[in-house]
Amino acid sequence: MAGSQREQRRALNLLKFLTSELKIVIVAVGTSDAFHALQTDVQVASRFEPLLIPRWSETEALRAFVVAYGRLLPLRKASPFGEPEIIRALITQSAGITGRVTWLLGRAAEMAIQDSSEFIDAGTLERVSERLRILAA
Repeated sequence: MAGSQREQRRALNLLKFLTSELKIVIVAVGTSDAFHALQTDVQVASRFEPLLIPRWSETEALRAFVVAYGRLLPLRKASPFGEPEIIRALITQSAGITGRVTWLLGRAAEMAIQDSSEFIDAGTLERVSERLRILAA
């Protein structure tokens, strides 16, 4: 989408080449703009089945994701990642978008390491969001 119409056409032709000639599977991930770009070529559009990934809500799946992701963070103390308060804070502050959830957890881990608390709670997430609001102002 960032290139000229000619560059976009080249990119779509490259996708066709890769899927046809090399016989490889391609998974394309992007925004609705990227989806619409793929739809401009009937042959390319037929090779990709759209799958909408909804925003997270307060579910067991999100809790499991956050707990698993939390285990990857280099914190010395256990954090209550599965607690409803943490999950609600993440949904509120991330708008349920996976990239924002992981970004918030990463920034919260950095903050927890810097302040030597070495764990994340809802207060840590709020401090990360407050810092963002200050920087954005």
